[in-house]
Parts: sequence; structure tokens; C-alpha cells
Amino acid sequence: MAIFDYSRVLEITTLNASGSPNILINNSGGKIYIRNVILHNTYSSDVIVWLFNVPNATGTTGLLGTSNQFLRTTLVAYDTLLLEIPAPGIMLVDQYDSIKGYASIAGVVTVQMYGGYE
Repeated sequence: MAIFDYSRVLEITTLNASGSPNILINNSGGKIYIRNVILHNTYSSDVIVWLFNVPNATGTTGLLGTSNQFLRTTLVAYDTLLLEIPAPGIMLVDQYDSIKGYASIAGVVTVQMYGGYE
């Protein structure tokens, strides 16, 4: 494993309710290591969040499903969740490997990710 600096691998973005669940895509074919995921509910009610570690399909991103879901949680109103993943983290090693996700209400949950590139 090469030495790399930990940094933000995903700028703050909001989750959709459905339709376009891509959050982070390995477009380069290099390796992305995700060590922290921060989710924040900006809404006044509880929101359910789903996250998926999706392997690539031939030449494109793959499909999310229960077999690649790694998080389903309810964020209470105005709550923040910090998910810390032990080293080496969630690894996106092939081109078009991706993290996908959505929330039960669109546009009210923010997500950001920290880790490193190799």
C-alpha cells in the first residue's frame, strides 16, 4: 500500500430520495479508501438513510441492492452520525466502484466522507 494523506474524498452533498443515488464514484481506476462518513439530518423529523458499497459493472457503475448495503439507520431530527470505518476502510479499488445512497426525504440529509487516495 502506498503512503497517502487523509483528506476529504467527498465534499458535502445532500442525499436524494431516489432516482440518482450515486454519492462517490471511483472514476480514475485508482484506489479510494473511506475511513469516515458523516451524515447530518437538517430536517425537523426523523429520516431513514441507506448506504451501499456497489461494485462496478462492465464499464459502468453497478446496481445497489441488499447484498451491498452497509448502513440503514434512522437519523432523528437535527442529529449527526459519524461512522468510523477501521483501516483500511471501505475500499473502492476498481474503476466505477461506487458508494450509493438515499434518504426517505430528499434534500435534508447531508453526507461527507474522509479517507485517502492511492
